[in-house]
Amino acid sequence: MAKKKERSAGFIIVRKEADGWRVLGLRVYGKIDIPKGHVEPGESDIDGALRECKEEAGISVTKSDMKWGQAPKILERSHKDVIIFLASTDQEPVILPNPETNRYEHDGFHWLTWDAMKQRCYPYLVPAVQWAQDRVESAS
Repeated sequence: MAKKKERSAGFIIVRKEADGWRVLGLRVYGKIDIPKGHVEPGESDIDGALRECKEEAGISVTKSDMKWGQAPKILERSHKDVIIFLASTDQEPVILPNPETNRYEHDGFHWLTWDAMKQRCYPYLVPAVQWAQDRVESAS
């Protein structure tokens, strides 16, 4: 019997600034990540993404923040599926320690342009960043 793939979920968080949209990048080991993590047993993808965003970046996403709908981008990887949602915020991130381990998973954050985010994030996230950019820019 095939082993069920792990699922993780998270958000691409954007905010509108005077000179255009910016994307939240969480700094980790010299790379840029997004708020995301393991979906707990019995937890829906959206609930896991909401929890991870709050735990890792201190941002509470509401349904009204999900202006582009709730349909996610799914990144299929060999060992897990990564479910990415899109939301906007006017909140400032706060890097918090993991509530289970009390260790910091990120050492800072940046608000990046679309291009900077695609250049600096983990390569497997680039299709999700492009998906988010296409959705945001087509609605603007």
